[in-house]
Amino acid sequence: MFTVQKSAGGLRMRFPASLENIDIACRHARDLLRSIRTGVQDIFEVSLVLREALLNAVIHGSGSDPTMKVQCELGMEPGKIEITVEDEGGGFDWKTRLKRISDPHETGGRGLTILRAYCDSVVFNESGNRVVMRMNLEPVKSPQDPESADVR
Repeated sequence: MFTVQKSAGGLRMRFPASLENIDIACRHARDLLRSIRTGVQDIFEVSLVLREALLNAVIHGSGSDPTMKVQCELGMEPGKIEITVEDEGGGFDWKTRLKRISDPHETGGRGLTILRAYCDSVVFNESGNRVVMRMNLEPVKSPQDPESADVR
């Protein structure tokens, strides 16, 4: 069962470790970001980071076993977001993996590189089954601001 708890400061989701639930979680996150009038670039970057962390939790952490649960929290502050993703798996050796440079020709293994490229902070718990990512968000310009014109 997919559960969502919304609060003034963000949302918390808990769901079975399956790929289709990643899309649902990302949709809830995008809705939250739109509700606070976050810019399109931030929505893209947060969605990318969230999807990557959830894919790692579902595929690697939980082995795509729907009897295992994934938990995700998004906490909002003015100009900032904190994303926490945790799975019920045994974790991984993140200290060694963070030192590895991804080969751009590989079809996998770029998740941590993506997290580090887009997040201002990426912190794992000791076992590696929980990650907390922090991102600064761009201020949304008002419609009267000439630099905010929609150019197509």
